[in-house]
Amino acid sequence: LERQLEEQHAKGNPIEFLYVIPKGHNPNGGTFNLEQAKRLVKLAKKYNFILIEDNPYGDVEYTQSSKYKYIKEFDPDNTHVLLLESESKKKAAGLRRCVVVGPRKIVSVLQTYRHHFTKHNIFMDKVATGITEKLDYPTHIRNATELYSERLKRTIEELQKELPEIGLTDVKAGFFIKLDLSSLLNEKYRADGKPFSTQDILAIALNPTLLSVKKGVAFIPIPPHHIRISISQIDPPDIHEAVMTLKRAIQHYLSR
Repeated sequence: LERQLEEQHAKGNPIEFLYVIPKGHNPNGGTFNLEQAKRLVKLAKKYNFILIEDNPYGDVEYTQSSKYKYIKEFDPDNTHVLLLESESKKKAAGLRRCVVVGPRKIVSVLQTYRHHFTKHNIFMDKVATGITEKLDYPTHIRNATELYSERLKRTIEELQKELPEIGLTDVKAGFFIKLDLSSLLNEKYRADGKPFSTQDILAIALNPTLLSVKKGVAFIPIPPHHIRISISQIDPPDIHEAVMTLKRAIQHYLSR
């Protein structure tokens, strides 16, 4: 990263901002450690860009090994980190409200934009305020983390048992696991020049009676031999069958 920043700076085309999801990244499931988080802030100050910290999943952390809550903690003068948090990921699904903490000049522009270009929903504001006032947030997060931790553990156990050849993200927070199928796909398809696609595998795996699947482009591209899965909505009793469905789809795809 620093090499790329230096190259852009030398060309007279320095970057203005860098967007990161530091914990439970969507789609790859990764989490920055303490040293990486601090390093990003140092780079932001050195090359004078705004680090946009999108941290909707950070409170749902399973190991506490990151040893920080927000990257924003390392920007005490409030000059180079803009923190974004989504209440819909932690308090109530569909609660489309965002908390923004950062340099005053940037927050002021965002406030102006909100007042002039978005519809102000008084009803949803009251709903959000009511939830915030009545919710025991520490207990809520503790319960949610325990719930998702069990789902994560069981999902990884099933994946390692049924699909030991694939690579898995070391998930420390959030709801997403990235599966790396390159060990299965590269040898069979890239060696003989035929294309492969995990989208085809997912199309086989998904049950059309339960899910509506439409073609589209992911907002953050991932390599074609990777699949992102979410643990946010599946019930533990269904995890085994979900993994077996994926396994059967992979086997079917490789046998074509």
